[in-house]
Amino acid sequence: MQYFATQEHESAKMKRIHDLVEQYRKDPITKKAYMTLEQELNIRYKKGLSDKTKELAKALRDQGKLTLAEIASVSGLTPEEIKAL
Repeated sequence: MQYFATQEHESAKMKRIHDLVEQYRKDPITKKAYMTLEQELNIRYKKGLSDKTKELAKALRDQGKLTLAEIASVSGLTPEEIKAL
């Protein structure tokens, strides 16, 4: 934990880890691959949230206890999108 806070590396093992981290930081191919992976994970995360929001909105609509406007105000979906679910 101290390494993460200070970036100081006293032991040979920590120096080896530090050197590898620096190597990957400076490698443009690795950097691009990491950024691409991060973007893909963000896309998948947002899609998962979107799918869950739609499932919840559909369940609320099917229960009939809330109006489409009420569901839309909390879900971020439009009443038309909720009708189409």
